[in-house]
Amino acid sequence: PLISDQVLAPFIVDAVLAYSAVILSFVGALHWPAGLYASNSSESAIRLGFSALPALLGWLALLAQPVIAFAVLIAGF
Repeated sequence: PLISDQVLAPFIVDAVLAYSAVILSFVGALHWPAGLYASNSSESAIRLGFSALPALLGWLALLAQPVIAFAVLIAGF
């Protein structure tokens, strides 16, 4: 097994999930300039709305069981 210490394993899994969720939320910020400098307001609203999705996916992943959470995070990335 990758993590053999039964005491540390749950902590390590939770720590990796939390870190991944935080990093995923920053991925959404990469889309902010496209939304801020869009040619019209409706395009801007759509782009800014989609920029919030990675953060929401990361948050939802933190509420799921680890296997599902990792799958959601991988899909988000």
